[in-house]
Amino acid sequence: MIQVPNVGNFSIPGSGKTTMAYAAYSILKDRNTIDQLFVVGPLSSFKPWEDEFESCFGIPAEKNVLRFTGTPSEKKNLLPELKKYEVVLASYPTTTNAEDDLIANLFSDRKIMMVIDESHHIKSFDENASWANAMIRIGLHAKKRVILTGTPLPHGWRDLWSQITFLYPDYRVLDSRFNYRETITRPDVGSHVSELIHPFWSRISHHDMKNDLPERKTISLPVEMSPLQEEIYNALEGELAALENESDLAFYELQDLRRVRTLRLLQCATNPAAIKQKDIQFDLDPYQTDNSSIMDKLETYDETPEKILKAVTLAKQLADQKKNVVIWVVFRYNVRYVCKLLEEMDPIPISGEIDIESTKDDPGRDDLIDLFKNSKGKIMVATMGSIAESVSLHRNQKGEPVCHNAIYLERSFNAGQFMQSIFRIFRIGSDPKTPVTNTYLNSVYGDGYTRTIDDVISDRLRERSDRMFRLLDDPTKLVPLDMDTKDYKKDDRAQIFDEEEQEDIVRKKILDMIKRHQQKNKL
Repeated sequence: MIQVPNVGNFSIPGSGKTTMAYAAYSILKDRNTIDQLFVVGPLSSFKPWEDEFESCFGIPAEKNVLRFTGTPSEKKNLLPELKKYEVVLASYPTTTNAEDDLIANLFSDRKIMMVIDESHHIKSFDENASWANAMIRIGLHAKKRVILTGTPLPHGWRDLWSQITFLYPDYRVLDSRFNYRETITRPDVGSHVSELIHPFWSRISHHDMKNDLPERKTISLPVEMSPLQEEIYNALEGELAALENESDLAFYELQDLRRVRTLRLLQCATNPAAIKQKDIQFDLDPYQTDNSSIMDKLETYDETPEKILKAVTLAKQLADQKKNVVIWVVFRYNVRYVCKLLEEMDPIPISGEIDIESTKDDPGRDDLIDLFKNSKGKIMVATMGSIAESVSLHRNQKGEPVCHNAIYLERSFNAGQFMQSIFRIFRIGSDPKTPVTNTYLNSVYGDGYTRTIDDVISDRLRERSDRMFRLLDDPTKLVPLDMDTKDYKKDDRAQIFDEEEQEDIVRKKILDMIKRHQQKNKL
């Protein structure tokens, strides 16, 4: 970052990219090369940038770091204040909407180091990609430009164009969009593009970090479903299988119905009560079927599933030992459900229903995360999507260790979110002498061994995460990960899967499992 005019840091999650950016900024400011730091990132990144500022410089972030947020009138009032702070933080939408104001009030007469954090969010290759185009235009006015991401190529080579063009908007390293479309069809696209951008990025790999990281332990625990849960689960498997013979629906209707049924099967493997509820997160209506027997069972279902009881028991045991623990879930309903069972432990719920910043009535997500990081024996129950990026839970601002234990109540096929969740507590700065333990709970049939969709997910995530670790361990090579990083314009139901071309693979694995169950007379 100091030697190269504009640069990408593609180090793996948890490697300290924020600290590296501050270190470069500090040196460049001492040299009078840079006046100020302007950071664009997801809202979830703001608190880590503030915390890291205090850790790096030993002075309060409150008087030195400004969040450029609020209502339009509040942001307008902040414009004259921008130059008074060391660091200004802004989200992608805010930066895009305030492009002219920022150029006029900050960039016009200041030597700005502009950093795009989690830069894969501006990967869109569309001509009218508002975020990407705005970042490139604003970047033209910056003295120095930096992009930070552990996954610069979540899907394919087209993801790079906006990110690299932001770094060098005048000298188009990857040429125009029109010409780059031709470039990525070349049979040697990997070696060709890598050669073009090789001088402009660096990476800290997992291999580089291994001596500074703790041991990572994995425990997989099978949990038997009750007879009633098994009956409901079987019915859902049968209905999902029946869709393969459906001929009256259009392709996209059938695809969406498959996603809905798969989501409900995932919910049922953990908590059948969830499928009775309207799910705003994934836009699901309460489950309906012509099978009156199953509807009757759902209507009267009032068990506490063994899988949830197991997660609660394990979490309480750790909390009683004054150890912090995160319970990871997929569905918001289960955040509320688990927290209710842990009520006497005063658990911390984190989901998309919790605002980032506090209000006068409710603590925001940032304050709740601070509470977790400054407590002993605390339990956090969080959806993977709510703190998939930027947040660290391994230590607090004092440098004290916080959390080395995670319990996965449920997982989806979304490998990107799963990998991000691992790196919330497995990071540079974790106590290397204390192992990080991830416990995965997988529902099985009452016989104790017949697998459910939980194990299909487990197998698929193991394949994807092993591949990701291998690809990110090369400090000189960029390869598309074909991962499922959050795309804000994509159907939320699709987020349970990988990219659409992978959805057929997932469906085949689920159908193979159902066929085995049919052969064993489980259905």
